[in-house]
This record gives sequence, C-alpha cells and structure tokens, in this order.
Amino acid sequence: MYQNMASAIYNDLNLPYHVYMQSGNGMGFRYLADGRRIETSSSTVGTPLILPPPPPPGSPAPPPVEYLFTDTEMSFGPLTWRNGILTRYDFQGGFFSLYDDENELPQLHPYAYITDHLGSVRLTVDGNGSNSGTENARQGMEYLPSGAVFRSTNYDFQTRRFCGKELLTMHGWNMYDSKARLQYALLPRFSTMDPLAEKYYSFSPYNYAGNDFVNKFDENGDSVIVFATSIPSEYYIPFATHTFIGVKDDNGTIQRFSYGPERGGLSGMYGENLVRCYYQQDKDVVEGKADGVIKARIPITPPNGMTMEEFDNAVINAAQSLGKEGIMKYAIIPFNELQGNCNTSTSTILFKAGVSKKQLQSIGSLVPGIKTGFGSIKPWSSSEQREALQRKKEKERISNQYRYQKSWLR
Repeated sequence: MYQNMASAIYNDLNLPYHVYMQSGNGMGFRYLADGRRIETSSSTVGTPLILPPPPPPGSPAPPPVEYLFTDTEMSFGPLTWRNGILTRYDFQGGFFSLYDDENELPQLHPYAYITDHLGSVRLTVDGNGSNSGTENARQGMEYLPSGAVFRSTNYDFQTRRFCGKELLTMHGWNMYDSKARLQYALLPRFSTMDPLAEKYYSFSPYNYAGNDFVNKFDENGDSVIVFATSIPSEYYIPFATHTFIGVKDDNGTIQRFSYGPERGGLSGMYGENLVRCYYQQDKDVVEGKADGVIKARIPITPPNGMTMEEFDNAVINAAQSLGKEGIMKYAIIPFNELQGNCNTSTSTILFKAGVSKKQLQSIGSLVPGIKTGFGSIKPWSSSEQREALQRKKEKERISNQYRYQKSWLR
C-alpha cells in the first residue's frame, strides 16, 4: 500500500521520520510531541537506484547518497515556509498565497475553499476573481469514499484535499496527514494501529471512521484532547486563549465541552450564567477546518490506574454534571469562587475526571497565550455550587456584622 517505498524508520509516536523510496529518493519528517507534523523535507537523486533497507545497529553505514536537491517545508500555526521563504497563510475556509513561484516575488493572493459535508475541498476558488461561481475555480476535486481522488482539475495547485487534510504527494507517496496518524489515500485505513484500539474491540485497529467513511471522518485518531484557540467571538483578541475539551464517546462521536456566557457580546463578559456553548468555531476546529485559529492541540494521558475508556467516560460524566441553577456566573477574568470562564471549566472538568493539579500545571504550560483562569478549580455540580453560595453568604454576613460593630464602636 506504500507505493514504491523501500523502507521507513518510525519514531516513538509510531510516525515515520525517514522514508526511503525504491527510486532512491527520500523524505524526512519532524513532529511536535502531540504528533503534529511541522517539517517535511523531500530529497531527489539524479539517477534511479534501489536503496537497501537501513543497516542493523552496529553495522557499517552505507555510502551516502548524493541528492540533486532537497525541498524543505516548515509549518507553524497558520504559516508555512518553503526553503526558508514564507509562502502561505492558512485561514478558516482558505489560504493566502504569499509567494509567486513563477516570478519568484512576494505576493498576497487569497484563495477560498468550497467544501462538501465532510469538509473535503471540492473547489479552490480565486479570491481576487471578478466573476462569481465556478469561473474563478483554480482547482477541482472529486473523491471516492476512501479519500482517493478519481477526477481532478489542476491537481497539484494546492494539497488540502479529503476532509480538509493535507495529502503528502512527494515521490508518489500519497498519504493523508491525520495528525495523530497517517492515512492511506487509496484505502480507508490508517498506516498504524489506533492508540485507542482497546475502546473499540469490534473494529480493526486500522479502521477509518468506524468503517462509516461515507458519513463520518476521523480527524485525529485519538481521544481526550484539550484544544487551545483564538477567542470564538466577533471581537478579535489575538493574545487571549480559549480552551475546550474534545473526547470520543463509545460510539466514536467527538463530544465538545466548551463553556461561556449564556448571552454573547460585550454584555456577556460579566454576570451571565456560565453554560455549555456550541460554538461553530469549535466544531470547525475539531473537524480540521479552522487551522488558522488553533494555537495548540494537547492529548491528555489518562491518570494512573485508569484505562483510556474509563478516562473518556469520567471526562464526559464530569462535564455533564455542571449545575444548572444559574449560581455559577461567567467572567472573562474571574475574581471569586462563583465566577468562571472557558479555561476554568476545562481545568475543573479534567480535575474532576482524575487529572492531578500537577498534571494540570503541565497541561497549562503547553497552552499558549493568555489563558486566564486555567488551572483554577471551580464549584461544578449543583451541590458544590450551593455549598459555595452558602459560604459566600456566610462571609458576607460576617463582613456586614464586623462593619456594623466597627461603626457602633465609633
């Protein structure tokens, strides 16, 4: 299924970091700790040759292969550099081309995606076009249910394809980057075993989207994730960070647990009830359609003594136990025990699911930007909130009594 591949070396995440093709060409990859690919290099030799498998440890190294050229691409958030030149900026629904390869000059040219129900890019449209509709299309794609492209126009124009994932096409490799794993383009299967295979005994550990790849897609191939993004608001605050939890339930469906004010806008920044929110931006992030707003994607390791399935259920149960009496209020900067925001909600759910405060500190260190409230544990269930409210009233009673006595003594 690996077309014309001679051998590969894998890292501790079971992701390839060196791939050798039978032609002698090679590829190298670098990843973050959560499996996100940040660098891809493609090396091309001058004449066809057959590469033997890598020698066993302790054996003499084979003679070096002389490459004609090496092409290196690096990504950081929405930005992409190729051979040291900034070439692309991805945003939700498209990208800006920042470099004209033909004229070798900087440019700022927008392109927009037209996608189907799975988020697959069907058309890439010139954002500067004077006409509306398909006349401005620069690329067209039609897919088999597996993700293989069976008909296309201008195939190599850009590489975002099935479900919005990037197709790695160097030297005919043709693998989709699904972040936690790589996915075959010709078959609805991943290249390595599902790290959560213990949750789904009835499925092959290599299955894609629970074998229902017409209606579903598998963006990551893992389970409890803390997503850190830009604030999902009409008011752009670049330095502020919004967090929410994504977790797969027993049916393989990703549940999103995100919290905010019951009413949006400026009036909702303080005093509104803290409720579960269903932001469109969060949905797009989980479905891989909003890379321009995502700051970090942090897989959470189950606490000691818990299986992944137990941890998933604990997170879901903790999230669903939020009190609904309107006692907990939203505050963009919480000042007291009965005020919270998206970040306090994320850390409170994880803590109630068994994550230690020390592990929460480690998770918080991976969240970029200003994550106000992350790591704070708030009253969550109805009983916890009522107890906290009683404590608040008792403090106010004692404070009022003290002020009365002080004024009487004067």
